[in-house]
Amino acid sequence: MLRLDDEGMCVDGDELRLTMPAAGPYTRLARVAVTGLATRLGFSFDEAEDLRIAVADVCTKLLVVVPEAEQLDVTFVVGDGHLAIDIAIDGSDGTDRQADFDEIATQLGDASVDTIEYLEDHGVIRVTKTHVEED
Repeated sequence: MLRLDDEGMCVDGDELRLTMPAAGPYTRLARVAVTGLATRLGFSFDEAEDLRIAVADVCTKLLVVVPEAEQLDVTFVVGDGHLAIDIAIDGSDGTDRQADFDEIATQLGDASVDTIEYLEDHGVIRVTKTHVEED
């Protein structure tokens, strides 16, 4: 749940969760959500676009790596001047996905976000971008 302060901005530590079917057309929801949220948090157009592209790429690659998945979960975590997006897919076949997720993070390593990493303990790929205040 997102809470707004007196100025209408999201409060640090808030989370927004989006659960959708693991199918290509639904990934558009994640792209729209991250763009809208980043803009609401004061990210520039370019910063929001960087996040949109990274989230779209991770979602698309996860659907290829785990084709049997039924559900895609995206959690947006508002931080102090940054936004972290955790993307998880249900891979219920018991296969160890560490190598697949590491490969996805490596493929996207040159994206214009701060980090793309696989958090094994949580089974998510985390995309993080820090908002840079312009002078």
